[in-house]
Amino acid sequence: MDFVISKVAMSICALLVAGIMATALDFHRLADEPGELRDVLREFSGLVETALQSGSRGSIEWSVPPMSTGDRVTITVEDGVIRGESGGSKAVLHPSCELHTWKWNGSALNRTAVEALDASSKFVADSGQTIGIYTVSVQIGGDSALFVFVHSKVQ
Repeated sequence: MDFVISKVAMSICALLVAGIMATALDFHRLADEPGELRDVLREFSGLVETALQSGSRGSIEWSVPPMSTGDRVTITVEDGVIRGESGGSKAVLHPSCELHTWKWNGSALNRTAVEALDASSKFVADSGQTIGIYTVSVQIGGDSALFVFVHSKVQ
């Protein structure tokens, strides 16, 4: 009987120690940062896709949020890929549409020129910065196509 009582007492003590240690630890470190970071990238990518699906010229503004831990988020768009970084966490997302980071000057383009411009430019934004997502009708190869551009929103 003493054996059972001592095991129960030890279990209760272990639970008390675990409870005290849990409150002493920083719960923010236990947050699912990579999952949260992916959610931020999905939100951004969803806005880009919504802008393109609108089928018309327009713009959307989006502010890069901080993580729930308070860490800053850095979003990089390069070669059509969206990368996120926060603290030690990294995430990558490939949007389902083309995303461009260069400024179009209104001239007619061809696919080769678009690929060269995409390869030579990148966009970086941090938490608190506002990103402008623009849809523009671009002349490419004699036809008109709707392009999505991302740029820093000047405030």
